[in-house]
Amino acid sequence: MSELKVEHWINWYEAEKYPISIGFMGGWFGTRPDPNDHSKFPRSLFDASHRWKDYLAFLKEVDIERMKDQEMWLGRTLNYTLQEYAEAFRKEILSIGLWVGGDWHQHQGGVPLFSDGTVGSWSYRAWGDIMAAIWSEYYDKDYNYMDFYCCVDRNEKPKEDKDGG
Repeated sequence: MSELKVEHWINWYEAEKYPISIGFMGGWFGTRPDPNDHSKFPRSLFDASHRWKDYLAFLKEVDIERMKDQEMWLGRTLNYTLQEYAEAFRKEILSIGLWVGGDWHQHQGGVPLFSDGTVGSWSYRAWGDIMAAIWSEYYDKDYNYMDFYCCVDRNEKPKEDKDGG
């Protein structure tokens, strides 16, 4: 089996022709509800210090369910795990330095087409999850899904790389 990678980026409408391999609803990365904080938007919600390993652990749990009945989930059997799709996506994001929100993913040609002919298709919140996971690990900084949910300012990306270059 060849290495899984993102071949190129396509728009949302073109992506409808391809089966979805990864992507779903989201909105959990970087959150930790405080049961004692009853305000509408408690700050503690966005203070969980998640990293890439937490995202992969989440995908492993989802994969267990997906593997039970791939035909029901996807209409076909896949040769790769969700973790492998996520790693291929992460590699692409880091190689091109992509710092964008879910709106870009859905409306500006931001759907990854993988080398196996499948696409990644996320909700805004799920896009926020995977992007926060990637950049939290890379910069060792606490991002949460809302940081990449929508309307991300590309100028807010840290100017220097993690090694100070």
